[in-house]
Amino acid sequence: MLINDTKFKIYIIFVKLLLPPYDENESLKVND
Repeated sequence: MLINDTKFKIYIIFVKLLLPPYDENESLKVND
């Protein structure tokens, strides 16, 4: 369970790191 929780936390961090740039890129594409 602890390992699963750690993997989940890492996944969340990855999502948080990947989401902002993607959102910014998407906004930039729309602006362009």
